[in-house]
Amino acid sequence: YGRLIYITNLSDKEFYDLKVAVKNCKRLGRMNIATLDMSQLYGQSSDGNVEIYLDLKAYESAILFEYQAPELLSASLNKKHEYIRFTEPLTVCEMPTNMLTLDRACVSFDGVNFTEPRPIERIRDNLLSERYKGELTLSFPFYIKDIPTRLEVVTEPFGSDTITVNGKVIPIGDKSARLDRSFRVTDISQYLMIGENRIELKINYWQRDYVYYVLYGGVSETLRNCLVFDTEIESIYLLGDFALDMPKNSFKEYPNNAFRYESDEPICLIKQKGSLDITNIVTDGYPFYCGEVTFCTTLDYKQGAPTIFRLTGRYATAKVIVNGSLVSSLILTEYVELKEFLEVGKNTVAITLCNNYRNLLGPHYKQAAELIPVSPKWFSFEKKWNGACCNEFKSHYSFVRFGIDI
Repeated sequence: YGRLIYITNLSDKEFYDLKVAVKNCKRLGRMNIATLDMSQLYGQSSDGNVEIYLDLKAYESAILFEYQAPELLSASLNKKHEYIRFTEPLTVCEMPTNMLTLDRACVSFDGVNFTEPRPIERIRDNLLSERYKGELTLSFPFYIKDIPTRLEVVTEPFGSDTITVNGKVIPIGDKSARLDRSFRVTDISQYLMIGENRIELKINYWQRDYVYYVLYGGVSETLRNCLVFDTEIESIYLLGDFALDMPKNSFKEYPNNAFRYESDEPICLIKQKGSLDITNIVTDGYPFYCGEVTFCTTLDYKQGAPTIFRLTGRYATAKVIVNGSLVSSLILTEYVELKEFLEVGKNTVAITLCNNYRNLLGPHYKQAAELIPVSPKWFSFEKKWNGACCNEFKSHYSFVRFGIDI
């Protein structure tokens, strides 16, 4: 069926117009490994040989294939280094459902007297080191400046059918959360108030002796990796039509597209403003958000103008839709060829960006704002706490950018 040629750039540099010569070949195409589609390459064919020109960004790979390859594009028409520039602003098509991780709680062992807000990581480790057994109440504070129309709380299973919101006991909802099908979503919209709000969870806390044996008995890593806790102490999550009042100048930039929110002021829920910064929604009131966001614009295309759009930035995947047709889903590349979908004149373009759970679930509190790689110990701080102290715990949230360069 033809040869398959694999070329990879093992450096952190970008290379443009790499000449690739293949003997006894009539044509070559570049395969999209995600869709198996073939795209045209710039080059020429003569005397049964092919020369093509290839761009490779840092650590990028390319798969070239002979079988059913499309015709080569004339090298003289190579406009690969000229990319589409949108002159019209990209506006969010629909405001997304925002999210807030509540990972600090006040603890009570009698249901009346509560501690100051403590990190969940500390609460979890203190209970284990003290080998506590009995009832306890976790009270999660959060703050509202503008009451949202819709607000839900997502909780993991904790052995109760109810939660308490601002003193009102309500049943836990039966709807599964997108995070995990065992998580439950509860509508708390009608129980909110301006200022401080509280969600309380009553838990019957206990662990088997075997849990403590594995944690503190010096067992092998293999046995530790198989451990299951009888009672879990975890964060809870708010979902709704709100933004977060977090001033941009309180975000400090760090390597690896990371940001740390270096403010000690309470994070407050405020009204959505109806717009989002496509270059970085993290610093625009959506730092914990995970999922998709779609931005729309129009493109006035003229014959001979660039037809390649380059999506650089920080995102997991992206989709590009032109005039209602899906052009491409981007996973392993940041280049999109729009030629076949563009019409002379006005064109509608939609870009859907998707990120992962990094900003919602963390790790948020390590000394380095963004860790590469990540392992379970970066989340738990297990056996690192001495009462209220943990030298490895950084008290301010860290996030990674979510957005593209325009």
